[in-house]
Amino acid sequence: RGGENAFRAIRDVLSNPHARLVLFVYFIESIGSGGIGVLTPFVIEYVLLMPEIVPPMLGLYMLSALIAVPIWITLGRRFEKRHLWLFAMVQGGIGYGILFWLDEGTWLLMVVSSLMAGTAGACGNTLGQAIKAEIIDFDEYRTGERKEGAYFAGWSFAGKLAGGIMVAVVGFALDLSGYVENAAEQAESAKRTMIFLTGGIPMIGYAIGSVLFTRFSLTEAEHARIRFELDARNAADGDGA
Repeated sequence: RGGENAFRAIRDVLSNPHARLVLFVYFIESIGSGGIGVLTPFVIEYVLLMPEIVPPMLGLYMLSALIAVPIWITLGRRFEKRHLWLFAMVQGGIGYGILFWLDEGTWLLMVVSSLMAGTAGACGNTLGQAIKAEIIDFDEYRTGERKEGAYFAGWSFAGKLAGGIMVAVVGFALDLSGYVENAAEQAESAKRTMIFLTGGIPMIGYAIGSVLFTRFSLTEAEHARIRFELDARNAADGDGA
């Protein structure tokens, strides 16, 4: 039941209204968070002036995301996944926005930010994947073909493109801000730029993404109906064979 033509598969993905919306939201979010891994050590070293806590802070973000996975899965069985994902986007935006108040020694703010952003990001990597599967079901309902490969490729391409763009932006922005490589002290403009890129850009990305995602209209009730129709169609095809 897979797609027989690669170009038609791409066309079907782009013509799927639910897929277009989710891919764009994911792209916007990925642009916002694309520079986090690169910038976090710089912010900790030059803004907090606490380079010794770089590993614990990065570990805290990853650990909070890992712990949140079963929590989101449990919540996803009780509540609409799209509502939970929207909530997580808002939470992530607030979590990153907290970084605007970073200054020397304010490590507790980064702890709170890491916990909020880490747990929020786990939602997209769990319930977001489930929503993507429902979008693929919608595509099969329309076209009669299963195109998991095309959809996963689109998702991966959007994330990698956004991450690449953000890494380039980070490089240019730091250069323009007066950042001096390996300097013991950085100019205030460089510090403010680091904070904006680490907190402001992700906050803006999540804000835009959450507003756009309010238009996502594939409800769980609608998906259940589609899944019932697909199962009946597949059963009929099996009987005919």
